[in-house]
Amino acid sequence: LHSGKFAHLLDQLGILIGLKFASEIWADSKSTLKFISPYISPQKPTKKISFLLQHYTPKVKSQNKKEEFKFIFLGRISQEKRLDLSVKFINELKQKGLDVSLDIFGPDNHTWESLSEYINALNLNNIIKYKGICPFEETPSLLSQYDAFVLMSDYEGMSISTVQAMEIGLLCFLRNVGEIANYGENMVNSVILKSEQPDDWQEFIENSVNVLNNQTLQKTILSNSTAKFANQLTYTQDIIQNLKRLSTNS
Repeated sequence: LHSGKFAHLLDQLGILIGLKFASEIWADSKSTLKFISPYISPQKPTKKISFLLQHYTPKVKSQNKKEEFKFIFLGRISQEKRLDLSVKFINELKQKGLDVSLDIFGPDNHTWESLSEYINALNLNNIIKYKGICPFEETPSLLSQYDAFVLMSDYEGMSISTVQAMEIGLLCFLRNVGEIANYGENMVNSVILKSEQPDDWQEFIENSVNVLNNQTLQKTILSNSTAKFANQLTYTQDIIQNLKRLSTNS
């Protein structure tokens, strides 16, 4: 299991039937296991499986002081991804005098039209642009072209794109939802928005501005970020290890 919620009724029905027949329940995050736990009856063993399809090589860092920060969003363009918050975030950074831009990649789930109206209303259409869909195999190369990654979702499971961005060496500006709450550490390996409450939002903006204006702090956060998953098994390695375990036990 990957998602932290049921996509629709048929998805829920299929998963609930699967739970009845399964010997073990595997998920790629603690948050997904927490979500599905109330539906497992009778109780069965659960296992967190690695989400890493592969490890990613950190990009080569520029030694020059950054004047412009290029942000990227990579994921479905849907209501729950809260791109309105990402736009609000970029707008406030611009108002603080920072030279920022945001490119948005992903399939449009009938959300871009209303979002583009919001962008135009803020006069940000010259720095926030929709770039279409990026093939999954090209995401590491794409991410390496940017400086920072932003994700303001209402909910998430593992968020593989976030982990890719962290390993590749992008500054990550995130909301503490789903598994991000377990691996994202505010001002340690990322900058975290705790909630939409005004005090938390203001703290998030202040922390973000501080990081973007402080090269030493950037280097520390990026070092912690790229090291976070360095020793973790890949998905294939973890699956094989657990299949061997089940084979031995049987």
